[in-house]
Amino acid sequence: MLQTVRAHPEVPEPGLEADAGAGGGGAHPAGAQQGASAKPFDREFISISRREHIALKLQAGRYRSMHAKAVERQKWMQLRHDHEIAKLREELAAVKAELVLAQAQNRDLRQRVFGAKTEQSRSVNKLLAEMAQPGDALRRPRGHQRGKRGHGRTRLLQLPSVVQEVPGASACPRCGAATTPACT
Repeated sequence: MLQTVRAHPEVPEPGLEADAGAGGGGAHPAGAQQGASAKPFDREFISISRREHIALKLQAGRYRSMHAKAVERQKWMQLRHDHEIAKLREELAAVKAELVLAQAQNRDLRQRVFGAKTEQSRSVNKLLAEMAQPGDALRRPRGHQRGKRGHGRTRLLQLPSVVQEVPGASACPRCGAATTPACT
């Protein structure tokens, strides 16, 4: 039960401010102020029972312990959060490295398929002709030349020839009957 006490011996009544300031003396509690700057709550004192005092101290202790647990929990959560961030940054770096590798492979394959083909002799020959000195003699490339007729198959007349008869060759492939001039 809270009890308000207004008539405290060391604090003047609200109507007696001028007298207290003029008197210039007297012991005042630490929270009490004198003169016109004194606030209304500086002049009121509250007395409570010992039971209420103990209950308030217990409640303050509970709040202190709850605060300490909350601070500890916050520290633990921050550590866990920092650990997860570090782990995710490592994963991100690994994925970025994998992406760079995949892009390099893609670029290489595109160059192989769609890029300029330098193996063709005409492009190499043109490049060599452009780079050659005026006094150098150009050599023709070896092998088959464009626009020239090839030599064909070589006939080997010195080898003996053998003629073989295949049985059933006299049958018509469509009807299976003996070959006649009308079937062929």
